[in-house]
Amino acid sequence: FVFFQGHPEYDSNALLLEYRRDVARFLKGEINAYPSIPHDYFDDDTTFALHSIQQLALTRPSLELLAEVAAILDPMDIKNTWHSTAVGIYKNWLQYIWAQKAQRPQNTGIALVPHRVDASLPHCVAAGEVPA
Repeated sequence: FVFFQGHPEYDSNALLLEYRRDVARFLKGEINAYPSIPHDYFDDDTTFALHSIQQLALTRPSLELLAEVAAILDPMDIKNTWHSTAVGIYKNWLQYIWAQKAQRPQNTGIALVPHRVDASLPHCVAAGEVPA
């Protein structure tokens, strides 16, 4: 098993857009919890300004705060510092899968097809086998 904290496949502004969307959802009353400000994503001045808006939103939620969030986030130019690491992760993963496949015995006569018994867990069954 490999577990990731975060999304290395994201482009530079994806987290910014998700954060902005979730702030809007909070201010519209669609969600009950104000979203956490992403750690080590924004510069210190931006993080401070967003914390100030968060405090206002928690004490006096108002749709007018969306304009303040937009004024802070619209000019942002996030530098994607994780792209090369993400490429390395996926490259290594695909090379591992290729190496494992190359080590399998050829022509076993058993073909595996994907099957999901539980949507949260991947399973495989032999071709022609009736899944449980």
